Amino acid sequence: MSNSELLIAGFKLLIFGMGMVFIFLVIMIFTVKIMQKVLAPFADFFEDKTTQPKKNNTNNDNDSATAIAAAVAIHLAKNSGSIVKSTKTIENSITSTPSKESQIISPLPGTILKVLVNTNDKVSAGDTVFILEAVKMENEIKAEADGIIKEIKVSKNNTVQADDILAIITTN
Repeated sequence: MSNSELLIAGFKLLIFGMGMVFIFLVIMIFTVKIMQKVLAPFADFFEDKTTQPKKNNTNNDNDSATAIAAAVAIHLAKNSGSIVKSTKTIENSITSTPSKESQIISPLPGTILKVLVNTNDKVSAGDTVFILEAVKMENEIKAEADGIIKEIKVSKNNTVQADDILAIITTN
């Protein structure tokens, strides 16, 4: 075999190999799109499992930072970029006057950097109540209802998980 014949055979092999890789990638993309359609009804089930923090604590900071970053991204995507989590309202049937309790909930896992209110402070909807650090970003946690701070369940430097109750506001 001459050098030119070897060169041509090499190019044919290269083109064939590139073609096979291209076909493989097309098949994989097609398969992923089909799987997305098949698994779409189960998206809520899978999403809830991925946003839950890990119960076992590992010493790998990269894994926890990645998990927190994923939780932040999912939360921001679900809430159109807002970090304010809707409050849960509970009827208080013990007192004779109709009053409600509104809970301030942590939107994502992190560390409380600042507590900006005290018990019995009056707050308005939209007032910043806590500063929460998550993935080296400071996030303002705001009150969603007018009322009086009944109870503060966290303090500075406490670590919280997503959906932890940070404070309770009594509203009338």
